[in-house]
Amino acid sequence: MKNKQSKTPLLKTCLIQLIFSPLYGIEEFIPQIQKELRKTGFLETRNNENKTVSFNKSIDNPVITEDKNWFFISLKNQEIVSINKTQFSLQTDNYTNFETFIERYKSLLEKFFPIIDSSTITIKQLGLRYINVLRGQKWKEILKDSYHGVSIADEYRDQGKPWMIASTAQGMTTIDNSGNTGLLNIRIYQNNKGNETPLDIFYPTPQISEDEKLITFFDIDHILRFDTEKEIKAEELIKFGRKLNTLSSKIYFDALNKDAKADL
Repeated sequence: MKNKQSKTPLLKTCLIQLIFSPLYGIEEFIPQIQKELRKTGFLETRNNENKTVSFNKSIDNPVITEDKNWFFISLKNQEIVSINKTQFSLQTDNYTNFETFIERYKSLLEKFFPIIDSSTITIKQLGLRYINVLRGQKWKEILKDSYHGVSIADEYRDQGKPWMIASTAQGMTTIDNSGNTGLLNIRIYQNNKGNETPLDIFYPTPQISEDEKLITFFDIDHILRFDTEKEIKAEELIKFGRKLNTLSSKIYFDALNKDAKADL
């Protein structure tokens, strides 16, 4: 995927996420992880806690789960490593090409795995997500009709409170040569306040467009679930990441109208 600023979809954020079996007590590894990540340019560290309430047996006996997240942020906020007890992810707003991005992730995994002793965890899934931002009213001229979905009439869009709507969502199950199953989700959603940052992704500071208030996200999210209990090395995970990228890239270019493709 190219990151070319034109009237075609602009790749805003690329994110790769590894999910593994819960690593309780991950807090004890954070100082060493931070030390290693600082050597590779992640100079700022933030953390937060998320509380989830569930009712397993009765509404009178809620179960409260607390998850702590650590964010390691590079200069100019262009790269972020996110870690909690079940995931290790890298996101970038400075994407140039997939090989550079995936090799960067591999180098980070090779620092992370020895610290936590990756032989003690089970790899559950690997996900690759491309979030493209389309600014203004011409997004339908860029994407094919099959991706337009249902739209709210323009005369109603500026009434009431700020909104975030899903215009369309499509999904499919994928299977790789190793028998692992995956899920590919494609979503188109919008807001009318110029917010260029999806609500479910951490950004150190909000990114608001001053020129165009209608922001359309073209979000391609491909997840591969592993059916094996064996340890998966960083090099193997990178190969699976390339498989995810192959299909995601085809989807991206297929979604563009002929004129939009000509601009690439």
